[in-house]
Amino acid sequence: MAAADAHIPVADRGFRFGDGVFETIAIHDGLPFQWAFHMGRLSRALAAIRITPPTVDWEATAQRLLSDNQMRNGFLRIAISRGVGSAGYLPTATEPTWLMECVSAPAADTSPIDVYVATNRRVPPACLPVNHKLAHGIGATLA
Repeated sequence: MAAADAHIPVADRGFRFGDGVFETIAIHDGLPFQWAFHMGRLSRALAAIRITPPTVDWEATAQRLLSDNQMRNGFLRIAISRGVGSAGYLPTATEPTWLMECVSAPAADTSPIDVYVATNRRVPPACLPVNHKLAHGIGATLA
């Protein structure tokens, strides 16, 4: 469906709490770059935060999405949340919400940029499964 027609319920835990994971995959000449690597990382991320993977043929869905959108170069993004569930922190959702989208690569900006050293620190691995792309992403946003 068109992105403008897609809606995520307000009660979705991914929206409310950042309770989900994502993968962003580069698309070169119509093909996802390092597909198996990204799918493995997505699977490990879901296991790390105990979300049951949705039953989806990811590869077929990606191929159809890229074909339908005539995507040659850009990015494919897969996002999976725990789904609609409790209003509190206890995760009671049983059916994950997922989406897959493709976006065109932005034009390369060749102008000089300022570089800064972030003062925010990453969450230590002992606190969260930080080796995965978790939906909350606030550490990267603040940095």
